[in-house]
Amino acid sequence: MRKSQKSFKVEVSPSVMKWAIESSGWKTDELAERLKIAENTLDAWQSGDASPTLNQLENLAASLKRPVAALLLPMPPEESLNPPDFRMLPERTGRFEKETIFAIRKARRLQQAGKELMKNIDAPLPPRIRRISISNDPIGIADELRREMGITEEMQKKWRDSYDALKELRHAIESRNILVFQIKMPTEDARGFALIDEMPATIVISSSDQIEARIFTLMHEFGHILINRSGIDMGGQTFGDRKEIAVEKWCNEFASEFLLPKETFLRALGEVPRGTYDEERIRNMSRQFKVSRLMLITKMLKSNILDKRSYTQIREALEAKGISKRDKGFAVPSETRCLNEKGGRFISLVRDNIQNGEIGYYDAVDLLSVKVKVVDKVLGKATG
Repeated sequence: MRKSQKSFKVEVSPSVMKWAIESSGWKTDELAERLKIAENTLDAWQSGDASPTLNQLENLAASLKRPVAALLLPMPPEESLNPPDFRMLPERTGRFEKETIFAIRKARRLQQAGKELMKNIDAPLPPRIRRISISNDPIGIADELRREMGITEEMQKKWRDSYDALKELRHAIESRNILVFQIKMPTEDARGFALIDEMPATIVISSSDQIEARIFTLMHEFGHILINRSGIDMGGQTFGDRKEIAVEKWCNEFASEFLLPKETFLRALGEVPRGTYDEERIRNMSRQFKVSRLMLITKMLKSNILDKRSYTQIREALEAKGISKRDKGFAVPSETRCLNEKGGRFISLVRDNIQNGEIGYYDAVDLLSVKVKVVDKVLGKATG
């Protein structure tokens, strides 16, 4: 297309323009700077006093991560609501970083795609779980589910590392007809969320996070699914806080007990005088059971081995050392990256739809976001 063709004005509904920008998480000044236009130009687009050129519209769509077609609608489309905000940040309730908003939108698209794939092959949509009430004891539920899933102390110790632990626990959850995605989002804003208001039930954890933190978040969000409460949260970072919201407290206690039952924890910790913190012992327990040191010191707090002051000091020291910081990441093959993000359950649905003739290879390319030559490798890693 010639440059002159890119410069003609495109009429966009002011309400659609305003919706697209406000729902993106971008601040007006930052978006204007990215687009290399004046802030008042962006305001004029939203009021209808001016229109963008085709080139500007394409750049805007790319920045907002929306298709150009969405910006050409006559009115804003209906979208699924964001999950309830359980982050315990009153000044930011309901407000998310743009990367988090993109993660929620991406998860919703994948959830809807999963629904269609399930319907195509007459697969049931609800998760295969026993419904739990928040009035149920999270400790007892965690112990029951450990036995049901066959998770034992010996098994945890045999897992090669924390990545192996995440893989096994994720598979156990996905086998209950729950989609689990790993999507990049800033851990300072949110560590994960659960979507149970629509089917299939969906869990999302931040791929930016440190691996042991991801494990805790996975089980925390599984707790949300069990008690049928959607939510976006800090994935256990509020564990031990007296101001914990009831839903978050339940999910944190469930995750902690599931990953390391109190009886096993105390036996592994051994005789420890109150107020004593043995860093080497905690580090070894973290490696043994593939859990975070933050979870371990919180269990020490709840077992009255540490007082609140000591706990706070140790926690701050751990965070200062970067113990709870995100993983740096490393290069992986595209098929492995796809499996890590989409999960075995979603990929198996794509595979089954191809085998049943419901979709073709190019549909799979779109659903999996991989090149055609990689599709077979990805589908070969499907489970279930």
